[in-house]
Amino acid sequence: MQRPFGHNLVPMTVGDLSFFPTSADAESRRAWLIDTVASLINANMVGLQPVVEDTPSGRRPRLGWRFVALVNVAYLHVAHLAVGHGELARCEECRAWFPRTDARQRYCPPGNRKALESRCSQRARARRLRATARQREVRG
Repeated sequence: MQRPFGHNLVPMTVGDLSFFPTSADAESRRAWLIDTVASLINANMVGLQPVVEDTPSGRRPRLGWRFVALVNVAYLHVAHLAVGHGELARCEECRAWFPRTDARQRYCPPGNRKALESRCSQRARARRLRATARQREVRG
């Protein structure tokens, strides 16, 4: 079995799933996880190539990317998140992961750039408003 990055940890394998025995210490698990994530990301960024290109204004060139498949670009974003150039958060409404752009962001971003808030945010706000209205009715 070839080990990524030459570390001496050997995970147990069952079918396509690999995992560490429960006796592995936290540092061993962390090293294995980092190596596994790095291997997955690196393998899917093979088709990316940075290029310097002209801008429409013609003032300054910019750095762009050439890619073989769109999945290469997706893994570039995953790589940026993996090395700390961004933060992943979990939506409080639908529990999906999303890249957080603001520390106050609690819900998925809007799918449509013109929308001011996401459907998850709208749904949570409507639920809070209904709960407040019910409490007012009970109080009388």
